[in-house]
Amino acid sequence: MLEDSGNAWQASAQAASEGEAGPQQQQQPSSSSQGPGTPSPSDASNGKSKAPEQNGRRDLNLTDEEARQLLDAEEEKRKQRRRQKKGRIRELEEARALIAENQLILLGKEAELLQKEQTLDVLKEQLDLERKLRALLTKEKEKAEEEAALAMGLCTGSAMLP
Repeated sequence: MLEDSGNAWQASAQAASEGEAGPQQQQQPSSSSQGPGTPSPSDASNGKSKAPEQNGRRDLNLTDEEARQLLDAEEEKRKQRRRQKKGRIRELEEARALIAENQLILLGKEAELLQKEQTLDVLKEQLDLERKLRALLTKEKEKAEEEAALAMGLCTGSAMLP
């Protein structure tokens, strides 16, 4: 916008210095497009051309505009980095949540496995006790049979005696 107004003033300044009385000299850019350092139409018509100073100010305005663009670009980069950081933070939070979930699942499975191991140990103990009991019962049975046989022999032997 500033470049357009500068070009229009430059054209009117050239027309005034050459002595051309054309429509360019009568056209005045709107006061809203004039910058604080741009010459007024009366300065251009007086023959006091401030083109070098105007170019210097326009360069200043360009550098200001470039500075604004650079600041805007830098701000956009910062915003982009923040978005990326927020995205990374979200990813990390999701990963932590997933890890926490997996830990809960593993703790549940570990508790279940521990319970099964305890159940297995109890069952092994019961089996061991049953084996010992069976062995004791078998010995008792054999002892009882032996005693019965002896008792039978004694009873039979006394009946044979006259």
